[in-house]
Amino acid sequence: MNVPPLRSIALCLLLGFLCGEMPTAVGAPVATERSAAAIAEAAFLHDTEHKVTDYSVHPGKHTDIEWYFFIEGEKEFLWPGNHWIVAVNRKTGEAKVQPGL
Repeated sequence: MNVPPLRSIALCLLLGFLCGEMPTAVGAPVATERSAAAIAEAAFLHDTEHKVTDYSVHPGKHTDIEWYFFIEGEKEFLWPGNHWIVAVNRKTGEAKVQPGL
């Protein structure tokens, strides 16, 4: 079983507090884009081991099954291919991170 580190969980909770909404736990439906964005960002940070510190998160074209987000590095992390697409399942809250090429 893959358990997210405590820092990722804390970041998710902090983002939810700052945005006025708590992201859902994995296994729970994701009702809003804001919650899905918080989950996507936490998954991205976990996947990159918090090494990318300057980045932006943009909503993509969502489907009935998944929320999509485009995350790209900024400042010293801005170069071709330094981006990620994160899909968040609407029913389960599970996030899949796909790094750029």
